[in-house]
Amino acid sequence: MQAPPSPLALYQPQLDEARAAVAAAEADLAAAQLNLERTVLRAPFNGRIRQRDLAIGQYLPAGAQVAVLTGTDAAEVVTPVPMHELPWLAIPPGTEGSPATVSLEVGDRWHQRHGRVTRTLGEVEQQGRMVQVVIEIDDPYGQKRGLTPFLLPGAFVEVEIAGRRLSGVFALPRRALRQGDKLWLADAEHRLEIRPVEVVRRERQQVFIKDGLAAGELVILTDLDGAAPGAPLRLERSSDTTTSPPQATSEDDSRQPRR
Repeated sequence: MQAPPSPLALYQPQLDEARAAVAAAEADLAAAQLNLERTVLRAPFNGRIRQRDLAIGQYLPAGAQVAVLTGTDAAEVVTPVPMHELPWLAIPPGTEGSPATVSLEVGDRWHQRHGRVTRTLGEVEQQGRMVQVVIEIDDPYGQKRGLTPFLLPGAFVEVEIAGRRLSGVFALPRRALRQGDKLWLADAEHRLEIRPVEVVRRERQQVFIKDGLAAGELVILTDLDGAAPGAPLRLERSSDTTTSPPQATSEDDSRQPRR
């Protein structure tokens, strides 16, 4: 009778080792599946994935960055504002921010979204001496109201900020203001009056006068040679009196061009 083969001849130790390795691998797989079920990625705000830093099968150490998210509840538009314009804006805290309109050009059409000033970045640019003002736009991706187009990050927009409201002022063309913050007026006898006024705001095309001018007075926009208080004036009115202010020429100089 032939004796049975020895375990070494049947590779029994190697077989037992392979079975143990399979069992260990199955245990590791079960543990990994359990960990996967317990793993949940949550953002502290509503957002969308802007950048993904994780691939399938990649080992993830503790504290590693996995993605970059962009919030969808609100977007911020940063725009430079000259320092001398800041007093005309309402900037939180302590007050509700000035309303602002953000315009985005898509194709040949302009689309507008409304927001408010929320803060400044707290420093002045070294070159342009401008202050960066932050405007917050609600629901930039239109998810709440179905608005299009989206205010995508990096898009170029135009910003218009509503400043502090002025009352009891007169808006005049900037060329009406003479040197030394004075106006040329035509008095009741059509003579030149040079009067100092208080200017509360200056813009590229307009100035706003607070004191020194009354409703119904005639402001001279024409440049006069040798203008002196009391000089007689000859007034000319345009056929469209609703849009053209009265012009004046000095009676002492008939060569003065009429505009």
